[in-house]
Amino acid sequence: MSFRHNLILTTHENDGRKVACKEDEEGKLMTLPFIDGISIDINWWLHGTLLAINICLFVFAKPIIGKFHEGKDQVPQIKVFRAFNILFFFVHAFDIIMIKLHPDYENILLNMGYSLLAVYASMFSFQVVSYLSRKRFGDKKSLDGSVTYQDTYHSRLMDIAAGVLLLVSTLYILIVIWDLKSVLETTGFLGIVAGIIVLTNQIWAPDIYNGMMILNSKMLDDGDVITIEGETDEFIINKVNFVYTVLFNIRNNQRVLMRNSQLFNGRIGNLSKMGSRDGIRMRWDLNIGYLSWQGKTPADREKEYSQYRNRIRAYVDAVQKATFDDSECKVNKNREFEHNITLAGDYAVTVSIFFYIEEVPKTRITRTARQYLAKTPFLVMEQFNKYAAIHDLPLSTPQLVDYAHRSNDVQEVYVEKQ
Repeated sequence: MSFRHNLILTTHENDGRKVACKEDEEGKLMTLPFIDGISIDINWWLHGTLLAINICLFVFAKPIIGKFHEGKDQVPQIKVFRAFNILFFFVHAFDIIMIKLHPDYENILLNMGYSLLAVYASMFSFQVVSYLSRKRFGDKKSLDGSVTYQDTYHSRLMDIAAGVLLLVSTLYILIVIWDLKSVLETTGFLGIVAGIIVLTNQIWAPDIYNGMMILNSKMLDDGDVITIEGETDEFIINKVNFVYTVLFNIRNNQRVLMRNSQLFNGRIGNLSKMGSRDGIRMRWDLNIGYLSWQGKTPADREKEYSQYRNRIRAYVDAVQKATFDDSECKVNKNREFEHNITLAGDYAVTVSIFFYIEEVPKTRITRTARQYLAKTPFLVMEQFNKYAAIHDLPLSTPQLVDYAHRSNDVQEVYVEKQ
């Protein structure tokens, strides 16, 4: 496909006005516009128009991307946008130089620029359509103090339809740009599209399907804090895309990409959508030394045991009050701490403490999620250690400590005798 034409000035047969003509592939003259006696060179008008459009797109890249691209990662999008502008500019400049140096040049470089332009225009058009479909069919939600539109099953269906249409259109434009008519004549355009789909469907089809199932279930939304089978850390869902899901690891702030099929086929726990209003139920196991019995009769020992249990209860109540008074500790203040003796071991009694953390809010900020899932349990454990000393309930398993001390004494005596 060449955009260079040699214009011929002639006179119209009927009214005698001047017109510009060009020769077609068969050598026949085709009439072109002629304005006020000035010959229009289509090739140079085309170059000038494309150059002006390219400069405008480069200058206004930031507002254009900002309008149709939600989220905080606009900088990479702007860089890619401007990189295409710069690349097209250089291809355009080399094409003009080649036209000057070689009259028979067929605009190969410019066709490469058109191909890049067609591909990126298709990608950007899909982004615009996706933005409009979210505005029309998506869920409007407040996340981290700002209003966002999140994808739904119906908006994703619109995205898929638009993506297929843009893909077919882009392939056809590329065929026209490179004048590949022989391809259309031998296989047919629809045959090319069908062949591409058949050869690549195993790569993208399962992930697109599972992504649709995730959206249709409405159990996982952007900003939800989740746990994944086989992973010890918790993750924030940043975005469910076509073939993969972007996750944030709240423990180390890593950005994680996981294919939709891998995510959907495993067991997922959603900490932002709990089964109870009580919140997340947490458990701490504390080993407290056995009571040294002093009573001689069963009644005396029963009294001693009641005092022992009361000390444990007072200990737990003191920790509960301290955590409720701490504004940074996100425990559920509407649910009291629970404690039960769950194991009687050889050297200590295991007391299990149960408390509830407030439901983790939807967020894309890992620090907010850590406040609930990491900092709060640590604050609770700190209070348990503090009040264990205050209430004289050592957590060091006294009988083991005494045994260790006796073993060290024996070893020291043995060394001295040697």
